[in-house]
Amino acid sequence: MDGRGAPRPDPRTIVRRASRDLTGRRPAAAGATTPRQTPDARRAAWRAAASLVERVVRFFAVIAFLCGVASFAGSSAFDIQSIDVTGNEAVAADDVVAASGLRPEMSVFAVNAARVRDRLRRDPRIADATVEVVFPGGVRITVKERRAAAALRVPGGYVLVTADGVALAPASAAQALPVLTVDLLNPAAVQAGAALPSTGARLGAQLAASLPPALQSEVTVLRVDREDEVILYTRDGIAVKAGGADGVRDRIARVGDVLAAVRARGMHVEYVDLRFPDSIVVKPVPASPETPPLVPRPRARPKGARAP
Repeated sequence: MDGRGAPRPDPRTIVRRASRDLTGRRPAAAGATTPRQTPDARRAAWRAAASLVERVVRFFAVIAFLCGVASFAGSSAFDIQSIDVTGNEAVAADDVVAASGLRPEMSVFAVNAARVRDRLRRDPRIADATVEVVFPGGVRITVKERRAAAALRVPGGYVLVTADGVALAPASAAQALPVLTVDLLNPAAVQAGAALPSTGARLGAQLAASLPPALQSEVTVLRVDREDEVILYTRDGIAVKAGGADGVRDRIARVGDVLAAVRARGMHVEYVDLRFPDSIVVKPVPASPETPPLVPRPRARPKGARAP
């Protein structure tokens, strides 16, 4: 008992009360054993721990691999050292490289072939291109240019033009192509790599590219006059007036047969006019002593001779 006569609490009771956890449950008695894990539970715990370790190891391995790849790809040993251009004639190799957007300090791993091809095709002179990386530091560009259909005559020479009316490049000779002359055309406005600046010039380029096979070796000059009408000039000097754009292809398709008929008759012809529907106008060359006829004239009978 304490000094006031109250009974003293048992110290063991105080210890037991202080030992209770927050839930009010009493701790296990001294000497009591905790329940042991079953073998299956231990195996499951080991598997979970091993899986976690495996994932961690795999994660760090991937990080190390990516760091190695980045270091490998970024090495200066894989910088572009050379850019080879093939297949080009009208477009200079330097222009192809400039249009590609590739630079010597770039890594070959940064070359996107599809994007380079799209950039090259923006040039009207280039129909298509292929791009290949040649390790360790080379790039090969193969260009497919648009084909020239005619040689547009300009002061001082020619400009090669395509069937769809794009100027390719200047030329000193017609290069066995039909010569295209356009009366209403400002030569200063014709720029390589750009569309021809007049409808007449574009029409002439289209017709030159679509000449029938029988006329490809016959027609030397295709002219578009001030009225945007087409005139073909043959190797033997015959002018064929084919008219305006409306129906001109059908009229040109008849030119081969008309020329064959004229030549079969041995006629010297100045021009053939096909501009009128269902009608062909042929103007012979006036006879002169200097121009003997293709068909021999019959001999004149002596005076007084009787007709047979």
